[in-house]
Amino acid sequence: MSLHTESNEIENDGELNPGDFISVNQVAELLHVHPHSVRRWADAGLLPCYRFGLRRDRRFAVNEVAEFLEEQAKGKLMSRNAT
Repeated sequence: MSLHTESNEIENDGELNPGDFISVNQVAELLHVHPHSVRRWADAGLLPCYRFGLRRDRRFAVNEVAEFLEEQAKGKLMSRNAT
């Protein structure tokens, strides 16, 4: 799965690689949700995150965000089929 963003914070012309780490705001932009939702999912253990720096900023592995998105899509399809 290929994820792209228009953020200036990511190098390589906006192309995200599986080993890259991205911020809360970048995840929110990719998933089209509010950053608070991303933080809630991380706090609930639904979306793995890593803490970096003195401020303990959250960062998310691109491949784990892609997996989360795929799991959510499967869950929505399964719930549609159940009704």
